[in-house]
Amino acid sequence: MKKLLFLILLASLSITTARSQILIALVFGDKLNTPNIEFGLNAGANFSTLSDHPDAKYAYGLNFGLYFNFKLSDHFYLHPEFLFIDKMGTRGSDNRDLPAEIPDDETLETWRKLDYMTFIFLPRYKLTNQLYFEAGVQTSLLMTADDVFMVKPEENAELYYKDFIKDDITRMDVAADVGLGFKFGGGDGVNLSLRYSHGFINTLKDETLPAEYNRAFRVHVGIPIGLGKEDIQKQLDH
Repeated sequence: MKKLLFLILLASLSITTARSQILIALVFGDKLNTPNIEFGLNAGANFSTLSDHPDAKYAYGLNFGLYFNFKLSDHFYLHPEFLFIDKMGTRGSDNRDLPAEIPDDETLETWRKLDYMTFIFLPRYKLTNQLYFEAGVQTSLLMTADDVFMVKPEENAELYYKDFIKDDITRMDVAADVGLGFKFGGGDGVNLSLRYSHGFINTLKDETLPAEYNRAFRVHVGIPIGLGKEDIQKQLDH
């Protein structure tokens, strides 16, 4: 148990970049996976928007990180995740925050890009050997925030303008997550989760504007690291 706690602490302290995350997973994955603990890489997509943002539409972004599955009983699990890449935001044709040098009639599309690091805590209930229900909370820390404007000053030309807006966006966000998942390989393989995320904190610091909250549909693929190595080695030894 002490060895396991040490490895978890070491992994947590070493998570600074995507490269270090992947390296930790590959090096320690087979040591952290036991019959009651599963450790792996998490990758997926966010389809996000902002409530009450003018003419908001869903935008596509990526998420990537690490996860654990702690088995408490035959049906109950605790599932924490750390996403060091969690791209949120929205798209549309909003000219509200258009820089003065860009004429309104030239704007084709706009994006608000909010990049977070996110910790997710999801208790899971196993409905069948492979199907599970999950619900919990997440806390996100804003890393970057940009407004991007695409304009077409000429028929065959497109220009992109970027406005750095991190100082205008709330640094922390808290959301509730709920979803369903499926575990391949007879219940021991890759996890596929479909979730809805509902933010509770206004992303705008300016309280004179209508509040805007993060909303997202998420697709997560969890890939266990190190599972099956002992069985493969036993077969090779024989």
